[in-house]
Amino acid sequence: MKHKRRHRIILGWFVLFLMLGVVWGASQFVKETPSNASANEPTAASGTTTSSTTSTAASSSSATSSATDATVYANLTNGQTVVAGNEGTDYDQIVQKSGFYGSVLVVHNGQIKLSKGYGNADNAKQIANSPTTLYNIGSTQKGMTGTLIMQAAEEGKLALSDKLSKYYPQIAGSDQVTLKMMLDMASGLQLTNSPKNLAKDSDALPFFTANAAVKNTVGKFDYQPINFNLLAGILEKVYQQNYYTIFDNYYGTKAGITNYSFYQNIANNPNVAVPYSNNDGTTPYGTITTESANDYIKELGTGNVFMSTGQLYRYYSLLLSGQLISAADVKTLQTPEEASGAPYASGLYNEKTYYASHGQELTYETYVALSPDGQTAVIIASNQDQDKTKIDRTLLTDLYKELTGVTLDF
Repeated sequence: MKHKRRHRIILGWFVLFLMLGVVWGASQFVKETPSNASANEPTAASGTTTSSTTSTAASSSSATSSATDATVYANLTNGQTVVAGNEGTDYDQIVQKSGFYGSVLVVHNGQIKLSKGYGNADNAKQIANSPTTLYNIGSTQKGMTGTLIMQAAEEGKLALSDKLSKYYPQIAGSDQVTLKMMLDMASGLQLTNSPKNLAKDSDALPFFTANAAVKNTVGKFDYQPINFNLLAGILEKVYQQNYYTIFDNYYGTKAGITNYSFYQNIANNPNVAVPYSNNDGTTPYGTITTESANDYIKELGTGNVFMSTGQLYRYYSLLLSGQLISAADVKTLQTPEEASGAPYASGLYNEKTYYASHGQELTYETYVALSPDGQTAVIIASNQDQDKTKIDRTLLTDLYKELTGVTLDF
């Protein structure tokens, strides 16, 4: 009896292990059976395709989505070209047909559709433009200075209703001007002389304060960089640090934006594009353009930082999602006073259904158009002077229209 009972027990265990083995084998078969969709076709989960020229991404929908997720900073700055599916290919073809030289970033609903360089960053060395190439972003920097002002207001260091005279009483008419007016370019301020001999950064603010005055109608839009030169000076007063340190602490530490470069360091940064003159549209690498120390120093707070398209998008994404300053303060900052008569406010043109920005310094040019939530955007940056051909502006308009159906008008 004991032997029979033992045999039944052994047989029972054998059957149990056999059944477990069958279940395990079936699960492996399901895992290893390929799906009907190829690795480069969209899946219902991701809705994203990546071409063979894109950044390395797994064929699964979750991996593909991760590789093109524009909220992941590494995806914006890893240097990989991204042309995502048919949509990305369409944008790429628009750029190639335009004759554009520089870098382009297209983001749609938070997903990178195109991130690519066109032409050369350094023609002599045959270094191509890429997603990580740095360009002088020109007046686009004004928005970043404005955000620093708003951050200082959140910290209680100043108020947008403060009069300029609180900080620079020596400027004629400064008691009529508020900081908000300066952010909106509606202060009436002008420089009575142009700086020509600034030799060091510390020369800038003494020159600006000695040569600024209210000359135009207070409260009406008049685009004058002196507004943001002086706002940079006010930041230095309230933080007791120089502007460049304040910028680095905020955008480098808080926002986590890395590897951008101010003008002082561009000679040592291999990612900075060489600027070329191509005003006739036919000689893209004919002449290298240069700028003096004076020309860079006078752009304090307004146009002497070099960034990639991905770094710039990171700034706007964090700003418009309320991660740099509160959503309420974003609205305050980016809404111009109605009396100014223009949609400009702190570096952006607020066109209600989209924001836009433009920066030009030397022969670098940057254009930005993005949705109010920052989830959809076109950012282009060029190292070619193309004023006469208008390639850059036309390209921005064409890409944004293809992306959103909206025709830009700013």
